Amino acid sequence: MKSICSFLVLFILSYTLTGQNQFSNDSVLRVIYTHQYNAESSALLPYFKHENEAYRKSAVMAFASIQDPSIENQLFDVLKNDASTEVKQAAVFSLGQLRLQSISRDLIKLINKKQYQELEADLLMAIGKGAKIDDMKFFDNYSLESNNSMTAKAYVYAVYQAYRRDSLSSGIQDKLKAIQALKFGEETDVMLAVLLKKKQSIKEASSGKNQNYRKVTYDLVILSSISKEEPYRMIKNIKRNGMETKDFLKVAEATDLPHALRTWCLEEYIERNGGLPSEVIQRLLESHNSSFISLACAEIRKDSSLIDSKEQREKLQDVQKELIMPRDFEAWVDIEKALAFINNTTYTYKSWFEYKAPSPDWVKYGYSNPIDWKYVRSIKQNQKVRITTNKGIIEIECKVNESPASVANFLKLVDTGFYNNKYFHRVVPNFVIQGGCPRGDGWGSLNWLQRSEFSNSLTYKPGMVGLASSGKDSEGVQWFITHTYTPHLDGRYTIFAEVTKGMDVVNAIEVGDTIQKVERIK
Repeated sequence: MKSICSFLVLFILSYTLTGQNQFSNDSVLRVIYTHQYNAESSALLPYFKHENEAYRKSAVMAFASIQDPSIENQLFDVLKNDASTEVKQAAVFSLGQLRLQSISRDLIKLINKKQYQELEADLLMAIGKGAKIDDMKFFDNYSLESNNSMTAKAYVYAVYQAYRRDSLSSGIQDKLKAIQALKFGEETDVMLAVLLKKKQSIKEASSGKNQNYRKVTYDLVILSSISKEEPYRMIKNIKRNGMETKDFLKVAEATDLPHALRTWCLEEYIERNGGLPSEVIQRLLESHNSSFISLACAEIRKDSSLIDSKEQREKLQDVQKELIMPRDFEAWVDIEKALAFINNTTYTYKSWFEYKAPSPDWVKYGYSNPIDWKYVRSIKQNQKVRITTNKGIIEIECKVNESPASVANFLKLVDTGFYNNKYFHRVVPNFVIQGGCPRGDGWGSLNWLQRSEFSNSLTYKPGMVGLASSGKDSEGVQWFITHTYTPHLDGRYTIFAEVTKGMDVVNAIEVGDTIQKVERIK
């Protein structure tokens, strides 16, 4: 009897020590997820036929993140033939993640068939992701029972994904108004407000200009300790008192000042000056500063008169070769966009995983960033983290089951104190707050990136914590928290945590507020 009790105690202790998330004691799930993270499509396909429903679902859902269009037929086979509703839902979600009009049209052919009735809401949402303006006839003619809350919400979601920036036909508007009258909840109301062009009440920050104060000068900025130690206090000072346009550029190009102040001043100069002179663009491209390179590329794409195609192309290619990769991937993307503009070609995003490493340094400095499964296995399923800010405390709960790699990388940084004394550098009212940038201006990263992690179990609502990125599979250290429902971010930005306490603090955060400390809650 004693030996049995001892065995049970040891078993419970070992389980507790290795954590309680779904990967802790399931080696098959870890293998499937590793194939997902490495985008190994062919290795995942055998699991589509596995007798274990959980493994089939995990393998099918992997393609929501991989987004491999060559697997379209296999996903449709799962949708048509698998016995499990959850596995079919995963297949629909993964097909929708491809965001292809051809797939949306194939899904439209299925939605009215009786055998797919239980998937109607899932099919609608997937159709919306790939639908284009010429698919409006489907939404216009769709026979909708507006009092069916699940399909009504899915219809709104689908129309929001497809047409939120375009005009809607009277038929679609009538359906949306009928749904609106039934009051299906805040999430649906937020989408309807956008679709039906209703103004939402947003508290805008004051410009703060006051003519009773003396204008800030370049010399004052250089001499002020505030500009070096607390750049956002200096930014507020400039916003309140004003500064000559020419001085914004001088401050931006002062190399001994913090990135946050310099980048903001350059953005202000561009706005006030209506752009950048060609000689300034050349200086920015040669600055070895990722934010300046990106902003210079944005100006190139606005004004074709700035371009001597051959010379500018060669200049951009030289600058690109000098970037530290993958740390400067955002600047790499912006150069690619500028090159496409110069060459008069269509820019197509490629993740950093898709490039053949142009130099050994890509590998040396983190081109490969595998999942640390030993670390993941130790993470508690409901691991909470406390974010102490100058406005108060925010508590979040990590989603290790859905985003194991993202949670692991985040917690590793938390454990080293990486996020302590960082800024919230971006705040968009009624949208997001964003922080964690090592440069303090939004252009900072470390010498690794990670893949996106998506599933149909997490969507963006108030208090969701996501990872900022420059596109698919380019997530790093910066994270954001949503103020409201933001369904256009679903399936585009990894969700790795959710606020469990302190939404009042989230809503009070302003640009320049500080992340004083981030720590695990034991």
